Amino acid sequence: MKGELITDFKKFKVTREKHASDPIDSLFYFLMAAHVYSSVDKDLGEAMATLILSKKHNVKAVDSPSGLKFGKTNKYLFEHMREDPNIARSYLGANYQDDYKFDEKKLIMHSEGIVPEDDKHLKVIVRSGGKDYPSPVSLAKNKSGQWKITEFSSLATGCKKPASIEDDF
Repeated sequence: MKGELITDFKKFKVTREKHASDPIDSLFYFLMAAHVYSSVDKDLGEAMATLILSKKHNVKAVDSPSGLKFGKTNKYLFEHMREDPNIARSYLGANYQDDYKFDEKKLIMHSEGIVPEDDKHLKVIVRSGGKDYPSPVSLAKNKSGQWKITEFSSLATGCKKPASIEDDF
């Protein structure tokens, strides 16, 4: 999956909704939101992510453009990713050998495949440029036919240090 970083909420919402019927596209937009949260604008990233996350783990918020804010677990995981912005970058084309540098106009996500669970539940396996093993992300299809993220804790685990730091001992 390839694309360009979107940092305008309205444009993100419209573009994401056009692709919401594809679980891989849904994960790509979710990772884009995680990068925005970690490195660009925390509030914007949260609003973007809540469009893709299951509503079950978020709370209503009138002051958010999406109408939602992170629930306790989602906030914890996103804050962990914010502590190391390389985590989100590592899923969008950056890798530790290149010190997680990447072009926001040429984001790329490497999916290793889909593992179906039933008609409305599946896992997308995604590759990171900072981990030895791919990460599974659980998604479910809602009544509108949109794929929503239901579990993503494996994304929030740490990643390798940039090569320039790793070799400096």
